[in-house]
Amino acid sequence: MDDATPVRPTLLMPGAGRDRSEGGSRLDLLEVLATTAHARLRALAVIGSVAFGAGTVLALTVPALLGRPWWEQAVMAALCSALALASLIVWRFARGARPATSTVIRVGLIYVVLTTLAMAVAEVAIGPRAAADYDGVPGMCIWIVLFPLVIPCLPWQALLTALLCASTLPLVYVVMVLFGREASDPAALVRWFAPGYFCAGIAWAASWVFGRLAGDLARSRRQLAEMGSYRLLERIGSGGMGEVWLAKHRLLPRRAAVKFVRPAADLRRDPDTVRELARRFEREASAIALLSSPHTVQLYDYGITPDGELFYAMELLDGIDLEELVVRHGAQPEARVVHILTQACLSLAEAHAAGLVHRDIKPGNLMLCRLGELVDVVKVLDFGLVGAAQGALPATAAGGMTGIAGTPGYIAPELLTGQYAASPASDLYALGAVAYWLLTGSTLFPTADGGEDLVAHAMERPVPPSQRGGRPVHPELEALVLACLEKLPERRPASASALRAQLRALRLAEAWDEERMQAWWREHAPRPRFSTRLPLPALEAASAAHASAQPSYGA
Repeated sequence: MDDATPVRPTLLMPGAGRDRSEGGSRLDLLEVLATTAHARLRALAVIGSVAFGAGTVLALTVPALLGRPWWEQAVMAALCSALALASLIVWRFARGARPATSTVIRVGLIYVVLTTLAMAVAEVAIGPRAAADYDGVPGMCIWIVLFPLVIPCLPWQALLTALLCASTLPLVYVVMVLFGREASDPAALVRWFAPGYFCAGIAWAASWVFGRLAGDLARSRRQLAEMGSYRLLERIGSGGMGEVWLAKHRLLPRRAAVKFVRPAADLRRDPDTVRELARRFEREASAIALLSSPHTVQLYDYGITPDGELFYAMELLDGIDLEELVVRHGAQPEARVVHILTQACLSLAEAHAAGLVHRDIKPGNLMLCRLGELVDVVKVLDFGLVGAAQGALPATAAGGMTGIAGTPGYIAPELLTGQYAASPASDLYALGAVAYWLLTGSTLFPTADGGEDLVAHAMERPVPPSQRGGRPVHPELEALVLACLEKLPERRPASASALRAQLRALRLAEAWDEERMQAWWREHAPRPRFSTRLPLPALEAASAAHASAQPSYGA
């Protein structure tokens, strides 16, 4: 797909799951395994139906042939019939309306415990009465070892379920002794009960090993996957909302960044909601793909994977975002701030004219890039797509958007209070907050713990940049920044184009000209790398006040 080709949505080949860093949530393993949870539970239920159905037939014939009491035959036949029926019910449940994966897993684990309880009843009813009567392994041990390989669950879930299963045998034994069953020899009880707990340990180990293998397989499959015209090469970023991968065009010598966005867990549970998010995501991507400003990151492709992740492919940039710029190099010269803001205004002006609102302007979403011989070129990233994928309403200027979307420290007051819908003025407020960050190295209303006082955003006027930063700021530039930060949208600049015109009209003492730009990049430019990166530990520590902000192309 060359640059002139219209961007069309792509459906990815199925993936096995999502790999994360070791420090990620333990629920990541569940997400990796749960892609086939419904099919796995159906398979276990089929196995149970066949096994317990056969057990019913054997219970009606074998005990009589061996001369065992009739009541043993009745107990075994009744239990096997009940378990076969329960297996059919579970199969029907897993085959039905595709409930949430977490529900499927819980039902599967409950099914395992109940079937093991029934096996324990049968085992105790016809089990040993003395030491010489028993020398083997309870049949339920096979079930305990088997279930983690079929029901996708976390290791702790497997261990807890296996321990409950192993405990059903001594529990049933104690109950039956209380109701008159002959007590067995203590040595026989140890040999009888111990294998179940030993198998519980095996079940935990099997679940842990199987999870690691599934994660490795998921990573390998994703590395081999192709997204439309792009082939994934390696993962270059990850976070709470998804992953970023380096990708290569299958035909052209062009690389791209492919970002996967996971809808929130509560949204993924409902197939209708996932479909609506996909439609909304497609509308947003189609509109954003029409933007042609050189200061808006180019969108190459977009789509949804079969397991519910939304993705888009975009141009791969080399540079530094404004978050890292200030953390590493401190507050920026006034002339450079004006240079950055005027370029960002060009991107926003085109988007606003098309009826789009970014809704998440922040330092991490504005990047200074090297493009060939050009340096200090601003690119605006993540234009509304993450919000659409996370369930925010479409980023249109008209249409009555509701809900809070954005990053603390850069959210316009009207969005916090719900007084107004998001509009171009909301983006200008966020751009003013970015300018404040560039001029002072501080957010507007930082708290002692490194967060942001959202109440102050809605109620208080910010300290002027010249007072916060401890250095003079051109009065007209300061007035423009504070105008962008007005609480009422109608008191801010009329548009991004109007703001750009006012910025260009400023007469600063020193210009940020080509010579200064090239000198800065020769001295301070980051090593050539992808803009899609994992945060550096030193940067994370230095930017505690921006913990909620995402890195460039950040997942």
